[in-house]
Amino acid sequence: MKDSNLECGSIILNKTMDKIIIVFQRLSNKWGLPKGHMTKKEVEKNDKISCAIRETKEETGLQLVKNTNCKVIGKVNMNNK
Repeated sequence: MKDSNLECGSIILNKTMDKIIIVFQRLSNKWGLPKGHMTKKEVEKNDKISCAIRETKEETGLQLVKNTNCKVIGKVNMNNK
């Protein structure tokens, strides 16, 4: 079960920071950053980093690694899209 109100994602840049990875969202027919809804377990643990890592793997095939440099750097309220 996923929480429909809580989403996490990632911003992935190349080493020279002049290219970014985006993915095509088939349901919305739009391009965007890899992101998705938190699972119940992630919500209970307030584990946004694990959600972002999981969603990035699901949508891009890239395996991010959780380390001491991982942190939540932004929060956006998308309720009023």
